[in-house]
Amino acid sequence: MYMKSIFIAIIAFFIFTGCLQGQTRNDVKLYAYKQPVIGGAPPRTTITENGQPLESNNTRSRNNYLIYLDASPSIRVIPVELWIEGENYGVSSTDVKQTPVESASANPGEEKATVLVPKTNNKVVQLNLRPLSVSKSTAAAKSASQANQVVVVYKVGSSFYHAVVQDLIMIEPVVLQ
Repeated sequence: MYMKSIFIAIIAFFIFTGCLQGQTRNDVKLYAYKQPVIGGAPPRTTITENGQPLESNNTRSRNNYLIYLDASPSIRVIPVELWIEGENYGVSSTDVKQTPVESASANPGEEKATVLVPKTNNKVVQLNLRPLSVSKSTAAAKSASQANQVVVVYKVGSSFYHAVVQDLIMIEPVVLQ
């Protein structure tokens, strides 16, 4: 009888915490952008002992991720978990002082800018990727990352919520010299 009570309490706890992870808020918006980084130097080629060229492994494409949370100024949003394209990252945030948030054109002499976050009176924070030191992965966030390119789990008060973006928006690449 005692074991049955403990078992029911454990199941109720997992159902309750699972429901917490499934909540979303209408007063929090997520903006997510992917910016390719194009290297300026050509890939290195080395010659093996038998005279065959060997390309370096450093040819994978790199990307900048520009992710913003827009929330009512009356609430304090604390990001705790970030998934991008199925991969879990550590996360920190930086307050954005002024909106609209714009990305300048990568081409010199071009005045065109892309608006990343429109003008708002809400509080806007930029999410910064960090190396994952301790996995804080929740089953709900991992599951949501299967169908969405960006998943952010955040805390407001003592409750956890999540925001998702199904597809990252591609913006102009950065060309390194």
